Amino acid sequence: GNLEFSTIATLIGGLTRRVRSINPESWLASFTGRVVTISGDQSSIMVVSDGDLSMVAVYDNSTDVDALTYTLMSSLESIRGLLTGGH
Repeated sequence: GNLEFSTIATLIGGLTRRVRSINPESWLASFTGRVVTISGDQSSIMVVSDGDLSMVAVYDNSTDVDALTYTLMSSLESIRGLLTGGH
């Protein structure tokens, strides 16, 4: 119902605001395998892809990027396992 939609809208709204706060002139996109990183002046965006599944993280530049990448990839594998029934 509406509750679910408003929750999603709130999440996406917050994500959009954080992405907008990154100065576009500072953007630097890099591609490493299944990971796309868009580095900004204060925050950055990371997209980790595994086939048809992707996860997006918006994070402050003080974040440990290696740890974040590892965590996102592990989470993505867990989600894929749940969706495919553990196969």
